[in-house]
Amino acid sequence: MKRILFVDDEPRMLDALRDRLRKQRARWDMVFCSNAAEALAAFDRAPFDIVVSDMRMPVLDGPELLEQIKARSPRTVRIILSGQADPAATLRAIDASHQFLSKPCEAHALRAVLERVCELDALLTTEQARDLAGSLDRLPPSPAIGAALVAAASRPGVSVSELSAIIVRDPALAAMVLRLVNSAYFELAQPVASIPDAVSYLGADSMVSLVRSSRAFADVDLVTSHGSAIETLRQHAELTARLASRISPGPNAASAFTAGLLHDVGLLVLFRFMPAEIDEVMRTAVATGQPIEVVEKQVLGFDHVGLGAYVLGLWGLPLEIVDAIATHRRPGTLQDPSSTVTSLHIANALLDPSDALDEEFVARVGASPQLARWRTEADVLCTSSASRWAIDRER
Repeated sequence: MKRILFVDDEPRMLDALRDRLRKQRARWDMVFCSNAAEALAAFDRAPFDIVVSDMRMPVLDGPELLEQIKARSPRTVRIILSGQADPAATLRAIDASHQFLSKPCEAHALRAVLERVCELDALLTTEQARDLAGSLDRLPPSPAIGAALVAAASRPGVSVSELSAIIVRDPALAAMVLRLVNSAYFELAQPVASIPDAVSYLGADSMVSLVRSSRAFADVDLVTSHGSAIETLRQHAELTARLASRISPGPNAASAFTAGLLHDVGLLVLFRFMPAEIDEVMRTAVATGQPIEVVEKQVLGFDHVGLGAYVLGLWGLPLEIVDAIATHRRPGTLQDPSSTVTSLHIANALLDPSDALDEEFVARVGASPQLARWRTEADVLCTSSASRWAIDRER
């Protein structure tokens, strides 16, 4: 059973949570605490898989509590419940947590989030991988793109379209914006998968404030050791996004683009936390001719595809994007694949020589007649931009 800790200093809210989730006791071991000290004592007795905390509490508030829980157990999923509408407080809450839910939160909405978090376990089977994912608060951006965004944000009157044009070129920046917009602070009726739409929802003023105040948008300390590799990865991600959006039908082009841009974010996590190990993986992959994910499982016990999908799922990105990234290398295992996973699989295989195209799958979904045209488009993209995917093979 998953162990879930709920923390709220309002007795009525705590009683409401206990009552609304009573039917889940056969599935989840739930503990309810009225303050942070009580919660930490319960956590020290036996760690929890998930913690759901109120934002505003005396002595130790929600973000402070979750930071302490993160230090004790990085793999614990941290969720904030808050009725505050202050953008600065929202950013602080998101920095400390994996997901941000508005308060009051309907029981069915909370159950859906908790169930989805529990389902993510299938993506990662090792405790080390879950610790990495749980520790992550931001991804390392491309040095050049991060600098361009900071420069743009410093210009008076910069527009949403100018900021969006920069962000759609970098996986780390795009993931951060989508994470913010898909938090419950914005209370959107549908998840946002389009990066330009996400930037538009935030607005130019909010984006400028975020870039100036949040280290997540341009932290050069994260990229000094692997700046070249991150830039190469960014170029591959941008090409994959552009090709995937051309392959996917019109209404789904935005989701295909986003999935293409984010499909290798697991490598960014490894660049940040395990630089020596990912260097070993890459050298072995080059020397043996094996795919990177095969060597990753031999060396690390997990691969970057599952790690990236897990992180994006924790951050509340749209299910369609997370599932497409998790399955794009093995789409033949899916009975009813989405157009997003289909376009991502084809685009990545055509741009990454180490990833074999599943031609049986391509035929099953009726995409074979278009394959020659997409190969040509891939060649054109590579000729006009950069060579096909090859991670810093000189390291």
